[in-house]
Amino acid sequence: MDAKILNNDKIYEGYKGELGKEFQMKVQKRFLWISQMTHGKSILDVGCSSGIFPILMAREGKRVLGIDIDKSAIEKANTLKQQEEKEIQEKVKFMNISMNDLEITDKYDTIILSEILEHVFYPTEILKKAVTLLNEDGVIIITVPFGINSYFDHKKTYYVLDLFKETSGILEIVNMDFFDEWIGVKCIKSNKITQTMSLDYLEKMEKALYNKEHKLHINYSEARKKIEIINKKNIELENIIKKNGENTEQLKKELTDTKGLLKKEKEKNFLLEAEKEKNIKQIKELDDTVKRFNQRKIIKILRKFKNFKNDIFHID
Repeated sequence: MDAKILNNDKIYEGYKGELGKEFQMKVQKRFLWISQMTHGKSILDVGCSSGIFPILMAREGKRVLGIDIDKSAIEKANTLKQQEEKEIQEKVKFMNISMNDLEITDKYDTIILSEILEHVFYPTEILKKAVTLLNEDGVIIITVPFGINSYFDHKKTYYVLDLFKETSGILEIVNMDFFDEWIGVKCIKSNKITQTMSLDYLEKMEKALYNKEHKLHINYSEARKKIEIINKKNIELENIIKKNGENTEQLKKELTDTKGLLKKEKEKNFLLEAEKEKNIKQIKELDDTVKRFNQRKIIKILRKFKNFKNDIFHID
């Protein structure tokens, strides 16, 4: 496996600025360095992704072959290629193939292995294959992330010594640069087992390490500030929760008191209803008594009247 995993690198989007200005500047800076390191007219770009760099080189008059194992990346590369002038299209070609499976007789002045070695278990095999495709006076350009990187597919972490070990006996490093979070080396064919690391490389490495440490320090300081802000917010939330808890307890007490009052009112209403029913019953009884009394009184009056009438009219 020799390419960036399934086009997750988003190099084209990064180059166009779709992933933010900072990332765009990093991609363009790396592209500029690689272009400055190229040699001759023919270029093989291994793991070319969406093909933006091969197209840029074709615009500069280079003959470029870009390969990638990601079919969708090559399809996108060919789509971008079709948007170029015919003269540019004739200078660039894309293939959906791995470095190990690439069988061609062409030799190249420059072979680019940008963000490749950290993705494979056996980078030496890639380098040996690249040498077979390189002209005698050609160069191989390698870029890898500098130091620890959390990307899920990285098989290895690269520092300066790692690059010297990987290339010794196959290539000789003739130029080394550090930019942002990457190391870049320019190599030529060589079977030297021992390579010399110049003071210039050491100076560049120390500067790169300083920049990484400085960035980590800034990130750490910013993280501390964010933690302090979060802790402050947590304290505020805890106070709010505590206050709400107190309010809740007060509301619970008031609710309990209200329920007690409500219960008493219900009991009072129940007693009133019972008294009402009792009064209604008493009224009814009185009413019935009055009715019975009136009936007896009327009957008595009628009897007296009858007797009175009989007395007057002597009616038997």
